Amino acid sequence: DDAATATAAAATAPAAAAPTYSSSIISDTFQGVLRSQVKCLACNTVSTTYNPFDDLQLSIPARPLTTPPQDQTRRRGWLSSMVCTLGRWFSAGDIRLEDCLQNFCQRERLTGSDSYRCDKCATRQDA
Repeated sequence: DDAATATAAAATAPAAAAPTYSSSIISDTFQGVLRSQVKCLACNTVSTTYNPFDDLQLSIPARPLTTPPQDQTRRRGWLSSMVCTLGRWFSAGDIRLEDCLQNFCQRERLTGSDSYRCDKCATRQDA
């Protein structure tokens, strides 16, 4: 893909590429590793970094980005339906967690003052 890409994906990195962190039931449940990749548009070099996190700050998109499963409403019991209805009163429409995560992981173009300093090119480049 020749398009400029700077992606962030909340994912557990492959063991060979990512740094190792201590493991416990708490860290396994509540912590993760954020993998960020930046592709230089001049030389096509991809830089990957890994950063541990305890929480993610997710913004709420203006509109849903994903489509909920069609059979989701039919499977709900009365309590689940009530909770979902109450949740809609306090939310931005039908925005789901998946929408927030997809919004967080969207590609960005780095240009101008936000351009990327490529180690291979040794200059600031669009990414």
